[in-house]
Amino acid sequence: MPASIELKNGIYYTRFSFNGKQHKRSLQTDKADEAQADKALIDQTLRRIKTGEIIVPADVDAADFIRSGGRLVTPAIHRQGQITLDEMMEGFLESSHHTGKAGNTRVSDCIHIRHFLSSEMHGKRLAELSEQDLLNYIDRRKSHGVVGRTIKAEMALLRSVWNGYGMSNRLVPSEFRVRFPRKLAWPKYSEKPAFTTLDKAKTKEEMRSVYLRKHEVLQLIKLVRERQMQDKYEKTYGWVSAAVQFCLYTGARRSSMILQKVSDIDFDNSTIRLLVRKENRNFQMTSRVVPLLFPLQVALWIWLSDHPDDHPGGDVLFTDVKNQPLTAKQAHLGLAYYLLGTKFQGLGWHCLRHSFVSIAAAKGIALDSIAQFTGHHSDDVARLYRHLEPNHVGKQFSRLYSPGKAKASAIQERRRADG
Repeated sequence: MPASIELKNGIYYTRFSFNGKQHKRSLQTDKADEAQADKALIDQTLRRIKTGEIIVPADVDAADFIRSGGRLVTPAIHRQGQITLDEMMEGFLESSHHTGKAGNTRVSDCIHIRHFLSSEMHGKRLAELSEQDLLNYIDRRKSHGVVGRTIKAEMALLRSVWNGYGMSNRLVPSEFRVRFPRKLAWPKYSEKPAFTTLDKAKTKEEMRSVYLRKHEVLQLIKLVRERQMQDKYEKTYGWVSAAVQFCLYTGARRSSMILQKVSDIDFDNSTIRLLVRKENRNFQMTSRVVPLLFPLQVALWIWLSDHPDDHPGGDVLFTDVKNQPLTAKQAHLGLAYYLLGTKFQGLGWHCLRHSFVSIAAAKGIALDSIAQFTGHHSDDVARLYRHLEPNHVGKQFSRLYSPGKAKASAIQERRRADG
């Protein structure tokens, strides 16, 4: 099979097959004629290998050898530190170090890498990178208004690629590990904004921090159900109403809703097992069992009764019109479609999770109990939700200096007498 080329982010890449494996390499050009010439060279090299005219050296990477037109003869061990940051990042994106991650994490990795390769580090050999290059990168990102936690996430990815993928593939000599600084000065950044109510949210950023109160939750459920019944695209987005109630009554993330299985719903014992896309330290997907509240039981009974005997998606609870598991993009578009033109427009799936926590806290349920239900583990998250139970906390602290009943009655009588 001949090699192919594709244009991605303004740079041409080539794909070719060798020894039963697919390989992808950057052609490091944005010109179509140069890319075609490189493709022809790769095809010619593959033919020469097939006919026995040339042989791939045992200590040289086969894909790099073919990409070079058969000219690369330096063993990989001697090329350590000589490849560029671009080449290492390109290899990382094609490796299991990246492809084994969750979808949203892969997207974040690509965004971070794009920023690295648009900086002064673009095209630099690994042996040439220094701590000063990283400090310059941080200063540059800071000058563009990027918050510290984002820059820190970018540098954490670079550390992971460098010490994980780079060293395991002998791209970086072991002595280079000390070249990567472990302590850098991060710019100060503000804490995440506190959650707010729908009527107070004015900006797009504030809409991301909205939580709905109980009467608004009921309005949202009614709105989505009525719009779905009247909609000509009901077959396409027929899952939205049940999925919205699923997240509102379990506090589940969108990813858990997409992964939910019918077999994990126990109607007899009123429990539901939620899968969590986030992995534990053993790289296993985790799960938790939560109560199946009565309103959600009704919603799921109705949803499943529309597909008697054989659920079209098999064991997957929510499926698209082709009976395939939902994607994150389909979930986003489905919710946005029914909220368009309403006061709820702009709200996302995570708002439903915020709303579940806010209503539970308003009912006096302790945040520790809510955290067990929703799967929160971070103290930062608990602190963000702390504002949702001010009355409850206020009553507890008011006992510190509150007068006894007899003294309080005497004070009230004196006030009336002074009248």
